[in-house]
Amino acid sequence: GYYYYLTWDWKKAEEEFLQALNYDDKYSPAHQWYSSVLAQTRKFEEALRQVQRAKELEPDSAIVSSHVSYISYLAGDYRRAIETAKETLQRDSTSYVAHRYLGLAYLGLVLQGERDKLDNALAELKIAHERSRGGLLTLADMGFAQAVQGNRAEAERILKQVEARGSQNPYFLALVY
Repeated sequence: GYYYYLTWDWKKAEEEFLQALNYDDKYSPAHQWYSSVLAQTRKFEEALRQVQRAKELEPDSAIVSSHVSYISYLAGDYRRAIETAKETLQRDSTSYVAHRYLGLAYLGLVLQGERDKLDNALAELKIAHERSRGGLLTLADMGFAQAVQGNRAEAERILKQVEARGSQNPYFLALVY
């Protein structure tokens, strides 16, 4: 299922995750990643149910807890994404994933007109990028934030870095554009 998720074959990914859940409904990663497939196909209510189930099964997992923020972010519920990311960070302040989703949720609010959240977004995305050890995804997030800020020159500089690192994933480039 995860392989098909990475290749954006949502139908096959869904089939595989449902098969895994039929086999073992208590397997948290299947619920977590199935929620991502559902979110990609805009089935947000079911995606939130699936990720909540994963969280029930692994309440102490920062990765699973952060995933609630991610699905909320994708659903456009930025306030819930912020709330759940902050809850995760209270338990595990080192989670770059929670910092990433917190920053992206703040950016979502900025794009809805709450410009006063921009500094929060930039700060969280910077932390996420540092803690990810300079990961390509978090670098692209930084480019996205610079573009939202209106700092075209910095966004283009970051875009060149993303391109230079040879990204095979068009998402990283699209995020900055």
